[in-house]
Amino acid sequence: MYKKFIFLLLLVSCSEVMLEPYDASRADGIIILAAQSKGNFQTIKRDIATEQKRAKMVCQSWSYKDAQALSLQLTKINCFNEGLKQTCTEVIKYQCIDKN
Repeated sequence: MYKKFIFLLLLVSCSEVMLEPYDASRADGIIILAAQSKGNFQTIKRDIATEQKRAKMVCQSWSYKDAQALSLQLTKINCFNEGLKQTCTEVIKYQCIDKN
């Protein structure tokens, strides 16, 4: 009984988070996407096509045609430990391009 409960608890607590719009500067045409994993059983999943679409939607609302990652290699990852739990944050910047 307890083994099944622990297995289900671990299964439920394993999850993925994706980068979402976190901050933006309309004046600079910059979108910052970020995600934070909270705990050892949560991971950050990178989906470049989805990230591009999310940044593009913000840029289009500002009268730009598209968004471009400033650099896929320049993602910033910070991890720190809180007791037994590790928390990581990943950030990437997009630039709005082709003003209408």
